Amino acid sequence: MKPSIFDNPFAAARATLAASFFVLLALNGCAQQVAAPQKPYSFWPPFPQEPRILFLASYSANTDIEPPKTKLDEIIYGKDPQSQVLISSPYGIAMWKGRIYVCDTKNPAVEILDLRKHEMQLMSPGEAGKLIKPVAIVIAPDGTKYVADIQLGAIAVFDDSDHFVRQIGHENFSPAALAVHGNELYVTDYKANHVEVFDRFGGQSLRTIGSLGVKPGQMVGPLGIATDDQGNVYVDDIINCRVQKFTPEGKLLGAFGSLGDHPGTFTRPKHIAVDHDGVIYVVDAAFQNVQMFDSQFRPLLFFGNPGAYPGSMDLPAGICLHDGDLDLFADRIPDAFQAQYLVLVTNNQASNHKVSVYAFGHLKPGRTINDIAGSKGVVSEGTTTQPATGVGAPLPDQQQ
Repeated sequence: MKPSIFDNPFAAARATLAASFFVLLALNGCAQQVAAPQKPYSFWPPFPQEPRILFLASYSANTDIEPPKTKLDEIIYGKDPQSQVLISSPYGIAMWKGRIYVCDTKNPAVEILDLRKHEMQLMSPGEAGKLIKPVAIVIAPDGTKYVADIQLGAIAVFDDSDHFVRQIGHENFSPAALAVHGNELYVTDYKANHVEVFDRFGGQSLRTIGSLGVKPGQMVGPLGIATDDQGNVYVDDIINCRVQKFTPEGKLLGAFGSLGDHPGTFTRPKHIAVDHDGVIYVVDAAFQNVQMFDSQFRPLLFFGNPGAYPGSMDLPAGICLHDGDLDLFADRIPDAFQAQYLVLVTNNQASNHKVSVYAFGHLKPGRTINDIAGSKGVVSEGTTTQPATGVGAPLPDQQQ
């Protein structure tokens, strides 16, 4: 296999310049016209580099996953159009056994897109632990779901059958994001400016990580959190615009990022995720893309960005990585591309792609970029060209 952008982190900068150049040409009507393929795909980094991120699908309502009415349905139930239930303002996201769980901040429940049953459901604790504004969800390997409600100031716990079990929390608690490793639940407390660690089974508070400030190990407005396979904890905060890596006990191991408007910096970082190889994903609502870094904190590539093309982003917020269920998208993955896992991103302000699904992968051995139908042109890529703004962004519980 030829060297890819993942083998040379400095190639990311060159890819950015090249992509920006071709986008400018397109905007000025000077881009070379390429014959449309039979089946186009959107992938990053741009052609002719090896694709690593492939856009698969997007969902904004129950009608996006429900099959259309058949002639028999029309005979039995009539020709009335299907009732549509919209995803309004999605934030946190997780996936488990073919079901996508979406925290919609304008819905006091978690919306479930069941891709296998082709139906939309709601996960709600009822009056026993009523949700108000769910902003984050994480699913443990045993299927237990933890939902952070920043307005309620509590975490709702559901079992593997989506039944409400209990709440975790305490007075003056402001949970913004969640991560699980082993028996422990890690929670960013947005207003307390630290990470609180709980026993995820008993709900007891065990310790905190970090404190208010700008020094190493400190944070201001911690928002995104993730753990890697070794249990290390990654936290980003919206004011310092950096990601910090801690041991499970809270010892600082390293950090990267700063306020800026070029790759490797952040302006309005949101949720984060880490894959099995230590690749770190960081959503930035101002850049309107997702940046990817290797385990040494070096920039790899980024994908998304605003626009009117498949896989674009519009105020992205939540992200999750999911092993399995690739068969659900088999007909959308070119034969030459080996998909490894799914990447799901929520878009808070999008109209028709509230939840976007991508695949991370690589070319199969012996295959080339030319083997992929649709490797036809430039996908808009890059950070925003606007001045860095958003430092004074509203709290998650104040956003519309």
